[in-house]
Amino acid sequence: MFPFSGGSRAIGLQGGTFGFKDQPVYTVEQPDGSGSVYSVSESFLGLTFAQNFSDRFSAGITAKGIFDNLGEASGRAFAIDFGTNFHASLSGHPVKFSFVLANLGTNLSYSGNALDVATPRDPIPGEQDVPQNPQPFQLRTKSFNLPTSFRVGLAYDLITGESNRLALIGDFNQPNNNGAGFGVGGEWMSQKLGGSPFGFAVRGSYSYTAANNLSPADPSTTALSDEENLQGLAFGGGLNFAKETFNIGVDYAWKYLGVLGGTNFFSVSLGW
Repeated sequence: MFPFSGGSRAIGLQGGTFGFKDQPVYTVEQPDGSGSVYSVSESFLGLTFAQNFSDRFSAGITAKGIFDNLGEASGRAFAIDFGTNFHASLSGHPVKFSFVLANLGTNLSYSGNALDVATPRDPIPGEQDVPQNPQPFQLRTKSFNLPTSFRVGLAYDLITGESNRLALIGDFNQPNNNGAGFGVGGEWMSQKLGGSPFGFAVRGSYSYTAANNLSPADPSTTALSDEENLQGLAFGGGLNFAKETFNIGVDYAWKYLGVLGGTNFFSVSLGW
């Protein structure tokens, strides 16, 4: 982010990518592999503008391009994210409220060489079948909506001190391709340990995602035997160093993702 106008406005750039490459190609005619490989990548690039409208209310909007490559087929879409943030005081403790509308944009459709195919010509009834060149044609793909979602969040500092804070967090989300979900969590943060510039945080949460439960024929052969008890559970923590305007932090989180099992997350933050 790049602030300007005395810090009341800011612009920012963001980008991300995910994918894999050199995966073998299997077909019905060649179930052991055709000898060729394919790659997949999903990327986005966005431009953000945010503004403080008062000392308590701010809002921002992001315009982004989405680029999806599946082998020799590719698709593109344009989307907008919009969000607001409001903070005040309740019973002498900070409270924050925000909402985000994400991925509101055009449909995604595919094109490329993978859709160019050829088929043999059918022989003319009553005439002798003779060798012919295949008839070229192009497959057409059906476009589909981006995974648009609406999310509302609320945070309340149950304990607020000069160097310590206990925050409770709640979240409600409604995607266009699933039922509504929610999440609850908490964070204990302590800063300036022993008068030093070091601090730490401990976090825990539980999230619920609708229509995310599976019923396999034999649960003992999958990672689903404890899914009902652990799915959506997460915990983690982090260390922080802050001195004057410079700060750096390292965070870790573990989350159970149902059929995917336990997953680890690592992040590093840097600010000045």
